[in-house]
Amino acid sequence: IQGEWVRGQESEAELDGGTREPLNVDRFLIRRARLKATGRDAHVEYAAELDFSTVAGPQVGLRQVEAALRYDGPTASDDPAAPAIVRLGVGMFLVPFGRELYDETDRDRLFAERTLASRAYFPGEHDLGARLGGRLPWIPVSWVIAATNGQPLGTMAFPARDPDPHKDFV
Repeated sequence: IQGEWVRGQESEAELDGGTREPLNVDRFLIRRARLKATGRDAHVEYAAELDFSTVAGPQVGLRQVEAALRYDGPTASDDPAAPAIVRLGVGMFLVPFGRELYDETDRDRLFAERTLASRAYFPGEHDLGARLGGRLPWIPVSWVIAATNGQPLGTMAFPARDPDPHKDFV
């Protein structure tokens, strides 16, 4: 949970005459609160994450929903965070591009928000599609390729909907 207290000198205990919105900006809010459920069996894994916010009024939304088939190889690791040798997933997931967007989560970043540069290229972090990934068992290298709608959640024009039949490959 990331809570916030906002205080501003321009606050007034009145309503805007045209929109009837409060002119008071002094408030407590929940910037983001996340609830995540994950599971893993021998060859199947799933993840579902909800996002709660009160920044623009109370909101609840999906952040991640994914099901995947995985193959760990003959010498499977006991580490649940170890990547599979081959993994095929479908659903809504992080766009697999770059360290800031794919490798770091909001919990891992020094600052909670992404940089302006990554938000310019990818206004939303999550998109719908399929991804194939894995690791090379003899050296510590991981790889991911994905086919996505190309309209990530968070875009202004067509969030989670693709206006053309072409998919983005990352």
